[in-house]
Amino acid sequence: MEAQIYQIGEVVLYFPGNDGIPAVGPIYKKKGDAVCAIKKYLNLIKYLGINHSSNRCGVKFIRQDDGRYTLVLINGEKSLETLKDLDEIMLKRFRKSLQKKFFVVTSFYTSEVGEIECLAVTDGLGAILFAIN
Repeated sequence: MEAQIYQIGEVVLYFPGNDGIPAVGPIYKKKGDAVCAIKKYLNLIKYLGINHSSNRCGVKFIRQDDGRYTLVLINGEKSLETLKDLDEIMLKRFRKSLQKKFFVVTSFYTSEVGEIECLAVTDGLGAILFAIN
Protein backbone atom coordinates (compact mmCIF):
# COMPACT_ATOMS: atom_id res chain seq x y z
CA MET A 1 0.00 0.00 0.00
CA GLU A 2 1.33 3.41 -0.94
CA ALA A 3 1.54 6.36 1.41
CA GLN A 4 -1.50 8.63 1.57
CA ILE A 5 -1.10 12.37 2.02
CA TYR A 6 -3.89 14.78 2.89
CA GLN A 7 -3.31 18.52 2.89
CA ILE A 8 -5.71 21.15 4.13
CA GLY A 9 -4.25 24.63 3.92
CA GLU A 10 -0.92 24.56 5.71
CA VAL A 11 -1.46 21.26 7.56
CA VAL A 12 -0.57 17.79 6.28
CA LEU A 13 -1.69 14.39 7.53
CA TYR A 14 0.53 11.58 6.26
CA PHE A 15 -0.24 7.86 6.39
CA PRO A 16 2.73 5.70 5.40
CA GLY A 17 1.97 2.42 3.69
CA ASN A 18 1.72 -0.91 5.54
CA ASP A 19 -0.07 0.46 8.61
CA GLY A 20 2.82 2.68 9.70
CA ILE A 21 2.53 5.43 12.29
CA PRO A 22 0.66 8.47 10.91
CA ALA A 23 2.41 11.85 10.88
CA VAL A 24 0.90 15.31 11.16
CA GLY A 25 2.37 18.78 10.91
CA PRO A 26 2.65 22.06 9.06
CA ILE A 27 3.95 22.30 5.49
CA TYR A 28 6.49 24.80 4.19
CA LYS A 29 7.73 25.71 0.73
CA LYS A 30 11.39 25.31 1.71
CA LYS A 31 13.05 22.42 3.52
CA GLY A 32 15.07 24.82 5.70
CA ASP A 33 11.89 26.45 7.00
CA ALA A 34 10.38 23.03 7.78
CA VAL A 35 13.52 21.98 9.66
CA CYS A 36 13.48 25.20 11.75
CA ALA A 37 9.79 24.69 12.53
CA ILE A 38 10.13 21.09 13.71
CA LYS A 39 13.12 22.00 15.88
CA LYS A 40 10.96 24.65 17.58
CA TYR A 41 8.14 22.11 18.00
CA LEU A 42 10.55 19.59 19.52
CA ASN A 43 11.74 22.17 22.07
CA LEU A 44 8.14 23.02 22.96
CA ILE A 45 7.27 19.33 23.27
CA LYS A 46 10.28 18.89 25.56
CA TYR A 47 8.99 21.87 27.62
CA LEU A 48 5.75 19.92 28.10
CA GLY A 49 7.83 17.19 29.74
CA ILE A 50 7.46 14.82 26.81
CA ASN A 51 10.67 13.15 25.68
CA HIS A 52 12.00 9.90 24.23
CA SER A 53 11.66 8.05 27.55
CA SER A 54 8.20 9.42 28.36
CA ASN A 55 6.25 10.12 25.19
CA ARG A 56 2.71 9.93 26.60
CA CYS A 57 0.39 12.88 26.10
CA GLY A 58 -3.25 13.76 25.98
CA VAL A 59 -4.74 14.91 22.70
CA LYS A 60 -7.60 17.36 22.52
CA PHE A 61 -9.27 19.21 19.67
CA ILE A 62 -10.63 22.70 20.33
CA ARG A 63 -13.24 24.15 18.02
CA GLN A 64 -12.26 27.56 16.65
CA ASP A 65 -14.69 30.39 15.99
CA ASP A 66 -14.57 29.69 12.24
CA GLY A 67 -15.66 26.05 12.73
CA ARG A 68 -12.23 24.53 12.22
CA TYR A 69 -10.18 22.88 14.98
CA THR A 70 -6.90 23.26 16.85
CA LEU A 71 -4.87 20.23 17.95
CA VAL A 72 -3.70 20.51 21.55
CA LEU A 73 -1.14 18.26 23.25
CA ILE A 74 -1.52 17.92 27.03
CA ASN A 75 0.87 16.64 29.67
CA GLY A 76 -0.27 17.19 33.23
CA GLU A 77 -1.08 20.87 33.73
CA LYS A 78 0.78 22.01 30.62
CA SER A 79 -0.68 22.18 27.13
CA LEU A 80 0.57 23.11 23.68
CA GLU A 81 -1.55 24.24 20.75
CA THR A 82 0.34 22.61 17.92
CA LEU A 83 -1.77 22.85 14.77
CA LYS A 84 -4.59 25.19 13.89
CA ASP A 85 -7.19 25.25 11.14
CA LEU A 86 -7.91 21.52 10.90
CA ASP A 87 -11.16 21.04 9.03
CA GLU A 88 -13.83 18.45 9.82
CA ILE A 89 -12.52 15.88 7.32
CA MET A 90 -8.91 16.08 8.51
CA LEU A 91 -10.11 15.91 12.12
CA LYS A 92 -12.04 12.70 11.42
CA ARG A 93 -9.07 11.13 9.61
CA PHE A 94 -6.71 12.07 12.43
CA ARG A 95 -9.08 10.80 15.14
CA LYS A 96 -9.44 7.52 13.28
CA SER A 97 -5.64 7.19 13.10
CA LEU A 98 -5.45 7.71 16.88
CA GLN A 99 -7.02 4.28 17.37
CA LYS A 100 -3.44 3.01 17.10
CA LYS A 101 -2.50 5.50 19.84
CA PHE A 102 0.87 6.40 18.26
CA PHE A 103 1.43 9.37 15.94
CA VAL A 104 4.31 11.57 14.81
CA VAL A 105 4.46 15.35 15.05
CA THR A 106 6.78 16.58 12.30
CA SER A 107 7.01 19.12 9.47
CA PHE A 108 6.62 18.79 5.74
CA TYR A 109 7.99 20.67 2.76
CA THR A 110 7.40 20.82 -0.96
CA SER A 111 10.31 19.33 -2.91
CA GLU A 112 11.82 20.88 -6.04
CA VAL A 113 9.63 18.60 -8.17
CA GLY A 114 6.46 19.63 -6.29
CA GLU A 115 6.05 16.55 -4.08
CA ILE A 116 5.22 16.73 -0.38
CA GLU A 117 8.11 15.40 1.72
CA CYS A 118 7.85 14.33 5.38
CA LEU A 119 10.85 15.29 7.54
CA ALA A 120 10.22 12.29 9.80
CA VAL A 121 10.84 10.07 6.76
CA THR A 122 13.55 12.03 4.93
CA ASP A 123 15.60 13.30 7.91
CA GLY A 124 14.27 11.46 10.98
CA LEU A 125 12.97 14.73 12.47
CA GLY A 126 9.84 14.51 14.56
CA ALA A 127 8.44 13.30 17.84
CA ILE A 128 6.69 9.93 18.16
CA LEU A 129 3.93 10.43 20.70
CA PHE A 130 1.57 8.06 22.48
CA ALA A 131 -1.97 9.40 22.89
CA ILE A 132 -3.29 8.33 26.29
CA ASN A 133 -6.91 9.26 25.58
